[in-house]
Amino acid sequence: MKDMLEKVELVAAVRRWLADRSQELSATGFVSELTESPEDRDPGSVWLVLESDSTIAEVIVWTNGLIDAKSINVETSEVVEMHREVGETFQVIALIDKLPGLPSAGDTSAL
Repeated sequence: MKDMLEKVELVAAVRRWLADRSQELSATGFVSELTESPEDRDPGSVWLVLESDSTIAEVIVWTNGLIDAKSINVETSEVVEMHREVGETFQVIALIDKLPGLPSAGDTSAL
């Protein structure tokens, strides 16, 4: 039971990340869309899309701990894709924060 609760928290971390950063994202020209899978899906997931004039980013987090993330620089067509398996919410947050083109985006070499 504890393991399942922890995995659900991975998905909840994406909702919290968006809520915590929505003002900064809006101020920097980003529009966001958050879609959650139906409750009867196993594994459950959440899909976050962030778009601005220069960046399109997409993050999908599943309750089984898998994450797919992509960032596209619209001006240069550079694409950064990541696939990770995580077990802690801080890992979800760190991955999103390091996507190129997003406010507070960092170096992806550690990912």
